[in-house]
Amino acid sequence: MKSRRSWWLIYGACAALVLAALGWITVTVVRLERGELQARAEAGHQEALRLALWRMDSWLAPFLAREAARPYFDYLSFYSQPQQYTKMLSRIEPGEVLTPSPLLSFESAYSRLHFQVGPDGRLTSPQVPVGNLRDIAEQESYLGGAQIVSNAARLDTIGGLFTTDELVVACGAQPPMPDARTAAVVPPRIAKIEASLAQQARTWQEGRRRKATYDQNLQQVDQAQGLASIPEPADRSAVSVGPLVPFWGGADGGELIFARRARMTDGPYYQGFLSDWPKLRADLLEQITDLFAEAQLVPVR
Repeated sequence: MKSRRSWWLIYGACAALVLAALGWITVTVVRLERGELQARAEAGHQEALRLALWRMDSWLAPFLAREAARPYFDYLSFYSQPQQYTKMLSRIEPGEVLTPSPLLSFESAYSRLHFQVGPDGRLTSPQVPVGNLRDIAEQESYLGGAQIVSNAARLDTIGGLFTTDELVVACGAQPPMPDARTAAVVPPRIAKIEASLAQQARTWQEGRRRKATYDQNLQQVDQAQGLASIPEPADRSAVSVGPLVPFWGGADGGELIFARRARMTDGPYYQGFLSDWPKLRADLLEQITDLFAEAQLVPVR
């Protein structure tokens, strides 16, 4: 009797061990299956993210590629064509014939206005012609007077979205250093200079002064007429244009701006456009509604 009870105790202990082992195995298997399901779900989520980003990039890339490929002179309302000839093969001097910029009457749902900042910090837009060029734009129906006024107001708004230093940094260049107010140390002149050389120097300086006065007067006339402010380089292939980069501007950082740096003979120019971020965001999200119905796009600064 006592022996039979011992066997039952041994049997119960073994059964308990087996049940404990089976329970541990069951918990382990469930944990592994849960981990595998989570891994599959995470992998599916990451794949959906990659697909969503690919769709948005593929949709937006052609628009940005067209903007990045624009030649630098498109940012002028009217620009001159080099090396033009008449039917009689007579050469036309540069600046005699002006060509309207494609941006003059450009319309896009995603671009509010194109702009340019020159080396002097002056903000202009090919869609805001001035002077006599505005008259031509209105007469030839490139732009109406009301549209020019609206574009001018928008250009003023763009001027408050960023500083020149912020624009320079966004385009990957160092901001200009402030002008030094220190006095230059001029070495003493040679005491004895022959009279003929001195007269030649004065004549040369007078010629330069007259040339500078002539250039200044010509520039004032061009500005009054609204003519191109970018000097035409002898070789357009020597002009260096950087990539189109995005950055956020405005007091709250909610305006998406695209800009690039163009190196000219007289210094760097910064060209770009203000995008319509709400419209652009809505159409980007429309590309992925089947993947992420509740997705949102927020600025990362």
